[in-house]
Amino acid sequence: MPSPGRHCNKITMPVVFLPTSFSYASVYRDYVQAYKDKHGKDVHVLAELTFTNIWKFLMPSLQFMFAKTDLCETCKTMKMEIQYATQHEKKLELTHNYLAHLNRAQKECNYYNANIMNAIEDSKQNPNITKSHILFKTFNGSAHIAYDWAQNVQVPFSPQQIGSLYFKSSRKVHLFGVCNTGNFPHTQQTNYIIDEAEMPDDGKQGFQYYDFKNYFQTFKKLPNIQKYHHFYFSSQYPGIVFHKDDLKDNYNDFIIRSFSFNANTLPAIIGVRPLSLKRQEELHKEIALYVDLPFCDITCPKP
Repeated sequence: MPSPGRHCNKITMPVVFLPTSFSYASVYRDYVQAYKDKHGKDVHVLAELTFTNIWKFLMPSLQFMFAKTDLCETCKTMKMEIQYATQHEKKLELTHNYLAHLNRAQKECNYYNANIMNAIEDSKQNPNITKSHILFKTFNGSAHIAYDWAQNVQVPFSPQQIGSLYFKSSRKVHLFGVCNTGNFPHTQQTNYIIDEAEMPDDGKQGFQYYDFKNYFQTFKKLPNIQKYHHFYFSSQYPGIVFHKDDLKDNYNDFIIRSFSFNANTLPAIIGVRPLSLKRQEELHKEIALYVDLPFCDITCPKP
């Protein structure tokens, strides 16, 4: 069935993605084993290169999911609906809707990439270039900044995980990335690594977080904000957000602030939540023995 992965291309039928643990080589090995089990061990089997070429020619829609592939909730829901549809007409309708969704996603992707290219062209006229960073305070042009909560990882981590470690709670680390994608060819992403001992907690001082939740508490909330995909603000219309759902739609405006506001006033600071003594003892006792010796006292120090 079609994968929920955000892959859009010119293939007319839904693309099926095999798990990341599969590859052409692994599938070929399974094919050889199954063929010999059925026809005998001495039977001649076509070469791996021929097998792969035939696959790509006859089944271009059968592909492998990348490890970094994000999952789209809409795609996942459509996949389930197609999978369990019993009526042929209904299955065709659902497949048509799925392909329409992929087509729209492709248009949004093209729009996203076009904005990057515009930012790259504008950055060529920016005189404020300092190594891999660009100053935009006096720059009359566009910038394209991408940010994402990359992933949560556990330390220690290994693709060949020891069985007993699976049932233990390793040290948690959060990754958040910010990238000036328009600064080509000096594109560089800044990754922020947040340890579980540096997560925010009200009332405690330490590593500083700003309380933007309460900072914007008096602002009006845009109803159904998650249904919209495009937003912009303008200094000519303070307190107003412009929004729309689809690329072909016109922007609508919504007043989120009708009162005076001092933008120079920073939000209140939230401190971090330190690890409890129990958690520190757990890491030192249960996890330290799986950490490489040079990093053991850093990752799981003795309380």
